[in-house]
Formats: sequence, structure tokens, C-alpha cells
Amino acid sequence: LLEAGADAEKVTNDGYTALYGAAAKGHATVVKVLLEADVDANKASNTGCTPLQMAAQCGHPAVVKVLLEAGADANKVLNNGWTPLQMAAQCGHLAVVKALLGSGADIHKTDSNGNTVLMVAVLCDHLAVVEALLEMGADAKVMRNDGKTA
Repeated sequence: LLEAGADAEKVTNDGYTALYGAAAKGHATVVKVLLEADVDANKASNTGCTPLQMAAQCGHPAVVKVLLEAGADANKVLNNGWTPLQMAAQCGHLAVVKALLGSGADIHKTDSNGNTVLMVAVLCDHLAVVEALLEMGADAKVMRNDGKTA
């Protein structure tokens, strides 16, 4: 389609692109092709969600790695302040959490309520993610806005 002149940057009414869709579905090869066509790896939807955030939430480590290698921002936040790391932790995607942390994701970044990635993993009962975060330096003593800790 790209060779036939399709617009790789075409956006839906919700702000989604083909890259966003490919990232959500875990199609790493399609993601690579789109990135090679100079599609913006950090283009966000109307809610502020990027292809990296969607791949992180959906648990696609291969797509996450491709996007990070192409310069996707591992610390870009959604409108609610959530990062790709928090989205992966919420869903228990340990391989994605490790890939993001290995690429410079901020383990201490908080959302608009003061939640750290560790707090998100604890609240969602993802023990393997909690253990990995603690091993990688997450601070269990950080307090969120309401005074609670992980």
C-alpha cells in the first residue's frame, strides 16, 4: 500500500494512525515498515496515547523494542500522567517492563495522583512485576498524593 501511495500518516477521527494500530496488534514487521517510511514514532492519539504506550499496554515486547530503537519516548505521558511503564505494569507485562527500564524509562515517575509504577503493580497484584521493580531500584517508601505507599 505504501508503494502505491497510501498515506502512512493518515489519522482517524480519534487521532489513531496505522502505526498505532500495528503496535496495538503486535505486528512488529508492519511497525518496522511504517517507521522506515518515516512515520512519527511519538505521534499521540486524541487521548495522548502513543504507539509505544499501546504496545506496552497490550504486552508486545517485540513491538516495544522496535519503537524504542526508532526513538519512541519511553517517558511520554498520557493525558492522565501515565507512562508506558505504568501501563505495562498495570497489565502485568514483565517483559515489556524490563524492555522499557532497559531503555531509560523512569522508574520513579508518578502520575497525576502520585502513583509510581511500583504502586500500580502492587494495586494490580502483579507480583513478578513488583519483584522486578524492587530489584531494579523502585522505592517502596514513596508516598502518593493521599499519603499511601506501595
